Amino acid sequence: MSRHVTGLGLGSLVFLGLLTGCSGNEAEPTTGEALNAAVSETAYKVAPVAESADQAVLMVTEGLKDGRPQVVWHALPASYQQDVTALIHDFAGAMDAELWDRSFGVVQKATRVLKEKRELILDHPMVQAQIEDREKANEAWDSLISIFDVVVHSDLSDLERMKSFDVEDFLSSTGVEVVEGFKGMEAFAATGAVSAASPFGASDSEVTLISSDGDNARVRFQTPAGAPTEEDFVRVEGKWIPTQMADEWESTIAEARAQLENLSGEAMQANKQTALMQLSMVDGALDQLLATKTPEEFNAAISGLMGMAMGAMMSQAQSAPNFDTPQQMSQPQPQAQPQPQPQPTKQAAAPSGSIESYIGRTVRVTERDGAATDGFLIEVTDSILIIEKRLGGGSMEIEMSRADIASVEPIRQ
Repeated sequence: MSRHVTGLGLGSLVFLGLLTGCSGNEAEPTTGEALNAAVSETAYKVAPVAESADQAVLMVTEGLKDGRPQVVWHALPASYQQDVTALIHDFAGAMDAELWDRSFGVVQKATRVLKEKRELILDHPMVQAQIEDREKANEAWDSLISIFDVVVHSDLSDLERMKSFDVEDFLSSTGVEVVEGFKGMEAFAATGAVSAASPFGASDSEVTLISSDGDNARVRFQTPAGAPTEEDFVRVEGKWIPTQMADEWESTIAEARAQLENLSGEAMQANKQTALMQLSMVDGALDQLLATKTPEEFNAAISGLMGMAMGAMMSQAQSAPNFDTPQQMSQPQPQAQPQPQPQPTKQAAAPSGSIESYIGRTVRVTERDGAATDGFLIEVTDSILIIEKRLGGGSMEIEMSRADIASVEPIRQ
């Protein structure tokens, strides 16, 4: 048997169910007679059950193509649905409410930036380089904003609502809107990278049932331009799923449960203040973007934030969190054992007006591309300078290459 299919293999699509939600619905019937029922006692539409492995793939991929993401959930065996249900509900009970609320607050502000600074973002040189058609880019931007809007106002934004999260309802309503949003974004990448990676825009492929013996089957996938691939499937509780998924399901759930335990452990509480500080910094950065009025101001703010992000990654790489000493993690800027730094006295002989002479002062660093960053100058070497940038309730060290700097001027305070 050979049929055409649009999208990804069932394995990756079914895994979306683990990421998108949970359900308390009862197991779906698997007999032909039961499938004739239009509505179950729990008031949700009964999904048909595939008779063969290739049909199972088609039902999922064609359902996604038609904008029905709930087919992903229907493809899961009933016990798998129950596992995911328990995980999501337990996550909602274990997650720190303050951290969750602050996180969604930042996402809401990011949505404001996408809406209010649309033109400034699309005019940024790095973004312009990826755009071939500005009209299509605007349409794609509307889709991106719609995804953010849907998420920040969904049940995912409220832990109390997540404790009774129903995946069938979510995917049939909110999920449909998210799918439509992603479809609209496919035209945004000039290189076609977004479309190529999207399950909604993948090219037509042919799926062929090679063999089927009882509850085991093998399926071949053939894309128009690529070499064929084959995958084993197994029937679990009446549902055809990839064999690898079935083999790894228990360990995957066990690993997820181990992660849940960390949410209520000492390490999580010790890291809470650090996480809140980082959220505060991101929130402050978004405020900076909202405050900009001109392309020059916006581009300068973006450059500064990119420098901060690089500094943050370098800082984390140099000092990984130590979960065995949670008391140290409760302080945003541990000072008990500071790393050795060049002493300002060593720079005392620096000529007046040189960069070295500004160590210990607040300066404005202007890069060759015109971006400007204000901060407290900590260290200067032949190749770099390091400034401390304050945002919101925290601070971040930024390392900058001297080769990229046009000027450094002290700021009078």
